[in-house]
Amino acid sequence: MPATLYRQIVAPGLAFWLLAFQLDWKLRGIWWGIFLVTWSAALFLFWFGRWKLRQMEGLAEGANISEEPIRHGHGGLKAERAQGGFAV
Repeated sequence: MPATLYRQIVAPGLAFWLLAFQLDWKLRGIWWGIFLVTWSAALFLFWFGRWKLRQMEGLAEGANISEEPIRHGHGGLKAERAQGGFAV
């Protein structure tokens, strides 16, 4: 949510005002503002996503999760149907 507010409200207001009016770039300032706002938000979210994934990996390491896949005691869907487990 904060990244969305930045990308759609705060950053465009500041960037467009600064580039178009203060630097007197007019329409070129608007286009450069769109470029800067989009890429700055993308870079921030890339960094934030990597940070969150590292946090989640750290939590998973302490959770004593085995690397072996979960195995069920049956032969799958065909075995269930053969035993009358599913109403078709």
